Amino acid sequence: MDITLQIQRERENPGRVYLYVFGQVLKAYELSAYILTRMFPDLEMVEEVDREKSDICYVTVIDAEFTLGNPDYAILVSDDMIEMECFLPNVIESIPVWIDEFRQLKESQHKKNYLLGRSISKV
Repeated sequence: MDITLQIQRERENPGRVYLYVFGQVLKAYELSAYILTRMFPDLEMVEEVDREKSDICYVTVIDAEFTLGNPDYAILVSDDMIEMECFLPNVIESIPVWIDEFRQLKESQHKKNYLLGRSISKV
């Protein structure tokens, strides 16, 4: 599946959680996935290969029912995504820190991929 739109939206993400429907589950990509796992530490973020771009992206998968009935955040639904808006002050205050942490994680991933690519090309 082509996730170009989702990844582009994440590059411009100001610190929101965007979710996308895939059957009975919702997927959050990149920064959205990171923020979601910081908001809910029991959730897991995994690496997924974007075969269209030959790149690795981060993903968190949740059950669609997860988004229902929590007064601490609002769910905004559009044609192509669901946006979670959190009202908890500690989450709102943490967003800039989480954005910086995620950027550092991505930089580390790019360095690791670059070194791996160099070592493979030497073989």
